[in-house]
Amino acid sequence: MNVPGKSLPWQDWIRLFTNQVNIEGNGRITKRGNGHLRRTIWMMTTTVIYYNDVFKTYYLKLWVQGLPYKMTVLATAHQLIRVIYAMLTGRTNFCPQMNS
Repeated sequence: MNVPGKSLPWQDWIRLFTNQVNIEGNGRITKRGNGHLRRTIWMMTTTVIYYNDVFKTYYLKLWVQGLPYKMTVLATAHQLIRVIYAMLTGRTNFCPQMNS
């Protein structure tokens, strides 16, 4: 299977990737990582939902779809982290008119 200079057939690629991925768990949010960071992100997100119209509309859109409270806050936190990362890498300021 591992011959230098030859490409692998697609069956070997599928077998290679499916055998190496050992997914254990039930797909739920875990409490791994830094607890202080999780708490800070949670508090940051709930404050942003309360004071910022862009994130409030995103939160309400998910909540109207019937998602539970914690799941909507976590989805909004994920969106907030993505926005913060884009602001840091692009060296820009947050502009609500641009994001809505």
